[in-house]
Amino acid sequence: LVSSNQNKVSIIIGITDDIVDKLDARELVTLASKIVNGKGGGGRKDLAQAGGNDDSKIPQLFDCIREEIIKST
Repeated sequence: LVSSNQNKVSIIIGITDDIVDKLDARELVTLASKIVNGKGGGGRKDLAQAGGNDDSKIPQLFDCIREEIIKST
């Protein structure tokens, strides 16, 4: 889930139990945060959140996350 308001970007990534052994929400959210000029994020392996301040890069964020998902399958 990604939202933006006044150039502030909020990112939340949830991973279901059946694939939590293949993907880590903390790693994905950290990667996504860096794309939108954030400094990482935090949470659990199955649910993590982060932010940034460049909403123009949201499409790149989705592309990067998609690539990471494809690599892990």
